Amino acid sequence: MSLLEINDLVIEFRTDTGVVHAVNGLDLSIDEGETLGLGGETGAVKTTTALSVLGLVPSPPGHILSATIRYKGEEI
Repeated sequence: MSLLEINDLVIEFRTDTGVVHAVNGLDLSIDEGETLGLGGETGAVKTTTALSVLGLVPSPPGHILSATIRYKGEEI
């Protein structure tokens, strides 16, 4: 069993100037004792992904359109 599993994470931000598709179908799995590093440019979904796991995506303007997030097998 994975420690953390994310399937089909889709997040968008609705702004006055339009919709920003921030995360589009992210899947990842981290096993106990495993380390994962996310790298990328500024605005490349790292913080938004972490906020989604913690349930802290600011709404509005953020909207989680799709996701299954499990911690130790329990959906959060």
